Amino acid sequence: MTSEDSPVKRDTNWFPVLITESLVISIINAVTITAFERIRHLRKRSTYFIINLTVADLPLGAVVGPLYVYHKGGGKHHFSAATCNTFSF
Repeated sequence: MTSEDSPVKRDTNWFPVLITESLVISIINAVTITAFERIRHLRKRSTYFIINLTVADLPLGAVVGPLYVYHKGGGKHHFSAATCNTFSF
């Protein structure tokens, strides 16, 4: 197996895609939350589900995505074995 075929090299090819995805998720969810906050007629019972999904998805794009990229790119394990097993790092 050459250095070009190594798993680390294959994972780094996806970094621009993962970073872009995290940014898009964060920006779109922030815009959606701002829209619901400012436009009063959007706050109806029928849109509570959308608001809930937006609030739940925001930490995914803002925290989990960048942590995944950092973990895969750094090569160092900064978490304990129990944390890695619990969260499948």
